[in-house]
Amino acid sequence: VEVVPPVRMTTIACGSSGVHALAVLRDGRLAAGCADGAVRVVDVDAGAVVATLSGHTATVMALAVLPDGTLASGSFDESVRVWDVDTRVCVATLAGHSDDIASLVVLPDGRLASGSYDCTVRLWDVATRSCVGVLSGHTGGVPTLVALPDGRLVSGSLDHTLRVWDTRPAAAAAGSHASGDVPMVALAHGLPAPSALLLLPDDRLASTGATEGSVYLLHVPPPVVYV
Repeated sequence: VEVVPPVRMTTIACGSSGVHALAVLRDGRLAAGCADGAVRVVDVDAGAVVATLSGHTATVMALAVLPDGTLASGSFDESVRVWDVDTRVCVATLAGHSDDIASLVVLPDGRLASGSYDCTVRLWDVATRSCVGVLSGHTGGVPTLVALPDGRLVSGSLDHTLRVWDTRPAAAAAGSHASGDVPMVALAHGLPAPSALLLLPDDRLASTGATEGSVYLLHVPPPVVYV
């Protein structure tokens, strides 16, 4: 992309199945989530697949790199797996969703969030292999998630809404809401079901749907201040 016109440098074959997710590992290699359930590790300089992480039994739709360098993968087999990429070993399996997992994101405090077609978002403490929260309220699957720098979480759903969840530790400690309930505000209603959601450098959100030719820019409301 640094030349005009852009030039394709190389094409890397990741097996005969489709690639549905990508993530950049800490050492610069690329992880690819594939339709055959495998996660393939790509050396982009060599232009070759150098490792295959096997364990999922259905399409890998989401990938996220955790703060300790391990890799989380979310699959249509309803599970999240955590991988030590160097040893090619699955070090944890996170189960609890009742439908396909479509999105993953890491919160600033290191917790992992997973969005599923069971209409929920789950929060995970990966170190203890435990689910520490279930965000309920959407009436459609959750294919997109974005972690905000202030610790909140945005979810985009097939119910045509975007929601902002106050997942900050300060919100949990404030005690101003029902036990186990995470404060939430509806950011937008009636948008096309989002296929992509991205945080821009100026803290606006960009959202687009798979079947509509528009990109929507949205301002995120400021967080509540807890004292």
